[in-house]
Amino acid sequence: MVYTEEEKKNVVLELQKYLNKIFKNEPDAPKLVEDGVYGPETKEAVVKFCEKNDLPTNGEVNKEVWDKIIEVYNEYSTDVVKPLIVFPSVEYIIKPGDNNMLVSILQIMLQALGLKYRNCPMVNVTGIYDDLTVNAVKNIQNIVQTEPTGTVNLITWNHITTLFNELELEDLHLPQVQL
Repeated sequence: MVYTEEEKKNVVLELQKYLNKIFKNEPDAPKLVEDGVYGPETKEAVVKFCEKNDLPTNGEVNKEVWDKIIEVYNEYSTDVVKPLIVFPSVEYIIKPGDNNMLVSILQIMLQALGLKYRNCPMVNVTGIYDDLTVNAVKNIQNIVQTEPTGTVNLITWNHITTLFNELELEDLHLPQVQL
């Protein structure tokens, strides 16, 4: 297959990105500048990778080497799940009448809790902080023994996300979303 110079550069950029991720926590490993140039540093990183994975150490990236790089990169990518941090700040408060995506995320978590636990009322996912949402939040606040204000500050948000994260979602029968 014949590549244009731009395609070659993009492939090398991808290779450099993968190798940097693979070698991220190894102090003696080369740290590559992701510039799309297959220079001596990139070749050295390929050789080091090949040595660690019992592959030919000539510095060339053939299909076998590329496939192994992808395999190892994918293993590194799935080892660590990064948390989804969406709550804006310590001072932020979600309150009745708010209408935004953060309210939708809150309602999704509350709905999942309602599906799992009888003492958690169900809410609709509308993106609007309505009376059902206020009541569900107050219920959670009572359960976790905080003041039942019906508003969501960072402390209440963290209580709800902790409860949500403890759910075994595969056991829930999640409702279909109508678009």
